[in-house]
Amino acid sequence: MTTITAGTSLGSGLVYDSDTTGNLVIKTGDSATIAATFHGNSATTFNGSVYIGGGATPVNPLTLGTANTSVSGGTVIVHGSIPTWARRVTIMYSALSTNGISPIVIQLATGGTFKTSGYLGAAAVIEGATGYTVGFGIGNSNVSSTDSQHGSLTLNLLDPATNTWIAGGTAARSDGVEAGLTSGAVSLTGALDSIRFTTIGGTDLFDVGMTNIMWE
Repeated sequence: MTTITAGTSLGSGLVYDSDTTGNLVIKTGDSATIAATFHGNSATTFNGSVYIGGGATPVNPLTLGTANTSVSGGTVIVHGSIPTWARRVTIMYSALSTNGISPIVIQLATGGTFKTSGYLGAAAVIEGATGYTVGFGIGNSNVSSTDSQHGSLTLNLLDPATNTWIAGGTAARSDGVEAGLTSGAVSLTGALDSIRFTTIGGTDLFDVGMTNIMWE
């Protein structure tokens, strides 16, 4: 058995460090930048992208954003910090409601600028369907201020070259017997970095609910 001691150098700027805690640190380069840390038998931390089998695409984790647990008082609910490597984004909401009758839509942004036209698709409930072009709709146009929407919408990147995203999701109301479907597509001018909930009219205020996103 070979023992690696603290500061063992393998040449070409590669250094192995070990200590009595059971951690093994691999450092590279002249500045001894940490590339990976093996935490005994518990976990491994990699600094930078991880590739498996020599693949060209790095392996990225499923990452949960920060939940917005108090949506009261605003005309928009924004979730940002979506990384450029994201290929799937799941948008979730619970008990989401506004004080008006304008349908809720979900819009996408690149460079912090939200796209407000050019969406293709529709949202449907048992009683009918409504086409939307300003965002991905939640439910149809028959909206009441007492509506309480629960559901999720998943965005899948169809083509990185054109930043074309495909949307699909389901929703249901807890204040009434109604379930719905949403599907559509949109192309952005750059990488997706944010999404937001808003209304077609843009003036109704969200008064209750919880929202969040996750990406992978």
